Amino acid sequence: MQVSPFNRPDINNSGTVAFEGSVGGVHGIYTTNTGTSVTLVGTAVGGGIGFSINKSGAVAYRRDSSDGPGRGIF
Repeated sequence: MQVSPFNRPDINNSGTVAFEGSVGGVHGIYTTNTGTSVTLVGTAVGGGIGFSINKSGAVAYRRDSSDGPGRGIF
């Protein structure tokens, strides 16, 4: 696992952490509430674009057209 140096991790009140990184060559936004297993929640984000996690654990992030298919807030 490699964590991106461009975005800092974000944590909600339930202890779920969202972070940008790469696992097995798949770059994206991941979440974890155990610190040992991760869940991919979005792919093809770019360094420094940013993301946020709410209290229920939903993650929102911006994706530009150069980052993969589609452009907008996911």
